[in-house]
Amino acid sequence: MRTWTALGAFAVVLSSVIARADETPAPAPSGSVAPGACTAAPDRKHAGKALANLQALVKAASAPLPPKEDLSTVLTIPAAVREGVAMLRCDEPAMPEKAQKVARDFEAGSLQWADSEDRLLDGEQKIRESIVVPLCEATWGRDNAKADLAHEKANPSGVVDLVRLHADGEAIQYWQSQIDALAPQYAAYRHHALTSWQAEGACVVDASKPDGS
Repeated sequence: MRTWTALGAFAVVLSSVIARADETPAPAPSGSVAPGACTAAPDRKHAGKALANLQALVKAASAPLPPKEDLSTVLTIPAAVREGVAMLRCDEPAMPEKAQKVARDFEAGSLQWADSEDRLLDGEQKIRESIVVPLCEATWGRDNAKADLAHEKANPSGVVDLVRLHADGEAIQYWQSQIDALAPQYAAYRHHALTSWQAEGACVVDASKPDGS
């Protein structure tokens, strides 16, 4: 299982590693990257290192996505891979012929992976916004209303606020109806019921927001 937080940091490091310190101008290899994209002469050693780093990143990031991770830490990974491919292509001319073929095959596959990953992350983001977070919020609303109802019933003063009890009861019914509607959708997507809001990164982020934000 991949740890997305670590992968997000890896993508940042990767983009900086791939960037060439050598400022010797060089034209881009014809047909591979846009003219002017290559800012340094082809370098065989750098090409091998860039290829290995990209292969490691794509392999690590291809494991299942943990629901508990915050997506903001990984949304840039596909873009980092595309950037890495572009820079790798600048160094291809310095590689042996067989290595160039390996690099080109990898580049094609990794660009397809990046497009697929963008779609996966977009779908996950939509599910979190439309199902996961609303389910957590409904659960919080119901539990808070239940707690308030219990507190009011146990009022040590002996004076129970019937209006408040009625409001709590209506709130419990409302939030439960939301849960009943969202829980099957959540289970269909995650393949299990919601165990706790702490298991969902989107809910952890939502819970950390200031009230009213």
